[in-house]
Amino acid sequence: MELRYRHPADEPSADAARPPDHRETPRDTPRQASRGPADTGQQTPDSSERSTVTRPQPADARPVKDNAGRYDADAEFKRGIPKPPGYLPDDTGRLSPRSTATADRHNELHHDPRSAQDRTDATPGPKDGRQPLDPGEAREGDGGDASRVLVDHPAIHHPGAATPLDRYGNVLHSLDGSRLPCLNGRPVREQASQGRIRDCGIVAALGAVAGHRPDDIAHRVREQPDGTYLVTLSETNRSDYGAVPTGRNIELRVTPEVPVNDEAPDNPACAQAAGGAAWCPVLEKAMAGVDQTWTTERRVAWWDSWTTLCAMDGAENSRSGPAPNGYVRLNQGSDAWDRAEVLTQLTGQEAVVRKFPSGLEEWRINRVLRAQLAEGKPVLVSSRPQEHDQEMLTHNLEPEHAYEVIGVEKGKILLRNPWNHKHPEPMETQEFALNMRPWYSTLT
Repeated sequence: MELRYRHPADEPSADAARPPDHRETPRDTPRQASRGPADTGQQTPDSSERSTVTRPQPADARPVKDNAGRYDADAEFKRGIPKPPGYLPDDTGRLSPRSTATADRHNELHHDPRSAQDRTDATPGPKDGRQPLDPGEAREGDGGDASRVLVDHPAIHHPGAATPLDRYGNVLHSLDGSRLPCLNGRPVREQASQGRIRDCGIVAALGAVAGHRPDDIAHRVREQPDGTYLVTLSETNRSDYGAVPTGRNIELRVTPEVPVNDEAPDNPACAQAAGGAAWCPVLEKAMAGVDQTWTTERRVAWWDSWTTLCAMDGAENSRSGPAPNGYVRLNQGSDAWDRAEVLTQLTGQEAVVRKFPSGLEEWRINRVLRAQLAEGKPVLVSSRPQEHDQEMLTHNLEPEHAYEVIGVEKGKILLRNPWNHKHPEPMETQEFALNMRPWYSTLT
């Protein structure tokens, strides 16, 4: 007897023989359960129609089987999303987290408003029992010749774009004056803490990789005898849907000085050395200096974006001049495709921007997130803008801010704030969909 595999979608629906009022819906779809034919105004097809109707697939949809040949019910929602033309922020230059917002603003641009000393005092230290890793361990997947650049003092000032930074200082040391270790045990996400510039997407990505792939942090940064740090990033090319590694490395020799403010000259003004480890501010500085390695194509793309940003600015917050580099560039915020690029630079793996299921398929969001987290793949999301100046988002959310998804527990989605405090309250799927932007960055 010949056995043939039948795709579940090809099976005649058992519901076709039942009255519409008795149809079953997934347990996680409360809104879908209330929508029958009477709600939509559509006629219920009979059983013969249902058995022959084939659901159309988008031209770029991935197959319904995963790499192991197994059926993947969520494959439709795992294809990459290209960056929309003109997808740019229009309010990234302001310091206030309660600045005017419109529905068209696209970049996440929040900084931590607390003082540097407050951030340091509130940072949890490393947990006992963690074993240090060897940062010099060889890694598979990294190879080829490396570009080498010196990252000394990336730009912190720009004539046409303000920053809250005053100068550079050598503050990555302990209270006794000794050099702060780059690693203090195994890297953890709590050691990634945002400072006073609007690079929440960068710091969220650093924390997410530390949480899921700590070795990818540990092997990227090494202390050098001359007091500098050697940072190794994977060279990336931007794709239509995210970023792909080229197979080559970029080596950045990072000096220990980081930006400081005159009001708190003994603490970093940007990413904090949380938990007694310096890797986060060092990697942030490397990200500020990586534009020295950009190709002409990548540089032209940033110039085009900057030109559009300046044209969109209002009189109160007008930017001008050449496209900024360094920390000034990081202070302009990020989008989902920028964060995908950072994930690839840190992991050497392809990263993609995907869109969450919506409408009647919204219940699948939890399942999609659980699957990514179970495979050890970071997930970065961002919150929506304010609808008006006085609106306070629910669930302790900051508007237009990047977060890491750290879990799904009891049907609720858990987020981490890269500020290392003011973490959002757990959200039901419907609440998450209402308050977050519809796409996310992750590894393939």
